[in-house]
Amino acid sequence: MLNYTTEEKVEQFLNVTIDGSVSAQIDGWAAAMSRFADKYCNRTLMVEESEVRKFSGIGSSTLHIDEACEIVSVTPKGGSVIASTDLLEYPLNRPHTVALFREGGRFDKGNANYDVDAFYGYIKAETVDEDTKYAEETPEELQTAVTMLVAGLVNLSRNGGDNVQSEKVGMYSYTVKDLENKEDYKIAIGLLDQFKKLAF
Repeated sequence: MLNYTTEEKVEQFLNVTIDGSVSAQIDGWAAAMSRFADKYCNRTLMVEESEVRKFSGIGSSTLHIDEACEIVSVTPKGGSVIASTDLLEYPLNRPHTVALFREGGRFDKGNANYDVDAFYGYIKAETVDEDTKYAEETPEELQTAVTMLVAGLVNLSRNGGDNVQSEKVGMYSYTVKDLENKEDYKIAIGLLDQFKKLAF
């Protein structure tokens, strides 16, 4: 799993040098807040590797799949890979795919009868630092939001938890200290909102 911020970015945001003895804790918070961002946005925001998932054809020209930012291959059960030139990805002109359309053909009806190898997520990460698990392709807005969330935890830790207030977002809760941290939290959530996948 990828992290959407680093200790260095948190230090820059707070304009402080974080003691090396708490680096592991900062990394843990970066991972936790990155997963919080995924859950809040109802999607895997960044993906590093492709994986094969099975989907069921319904006998039509459309095959609905999980959100993917790149399709590697589509293979029917017991068959050969379908040529990419025979497939259209939907929605058109978007950075992600949620359905495949087969031109001049159909996806046979069956239970889990298509293997789709794809990068299942919103944005493909191609340049990843192996130490921090941070990708250069991370959008600035996402990186800023997660950095602000981690900085809030750092401030809470440094200040000993005085004047703590809790915020709840769905089934997730986040603790903030004082008005400044609460405002940072609201800004971070506002930044995450632009990546949120709406469920209908």
